[in-house]
Amino acid sequence: MIEAGKDVGGSTQFSTDALLIACNGYASEIDREWRFKRNWFVALELALGIGDATLAYLFLSHHQAVVSGRSDLSLDCIGGTGNAAPLPFSGGSSLSSTGIGLGTQTIFEKIWFLRVEVESIRCNRF
Repeated sequence: MIEAGKDVGGSTQFSTDALLIACNGYASEIDREWRFKRNWFVALELALGIGDATLAYLFLSHHQAVVSGRSDLSLDCIGGTGNAAPLPFSGGSSLSSTGIGLGTQTIFEKIWFLRVEVESIRCNRF
């Protein structure tokens, strides 16, 4: 089987903060906010029938996503004698990744089924 899809409206957001201590009483702080949105994916599934209504399958997939972020770098004097203005950065990049997974599907009636999958996705480049 071949499965393809596109995510509609969903994204994952996360943020990180880092405080870096430098020499001579100065410190810098980096705040980052990231958004991950998967655009589309395609998967090749190899299925094995287990009984009349159950399938077990292994799948390999390719995912294409967009990652966008914003970062602020602030330089502060620990002694309180001066502050530098924040240096903002914003941008984005495409992200491609590959996945491998296992799943099972059981059909209850003509239009109802239960599917359970486990997938590991590894990002190739950012």
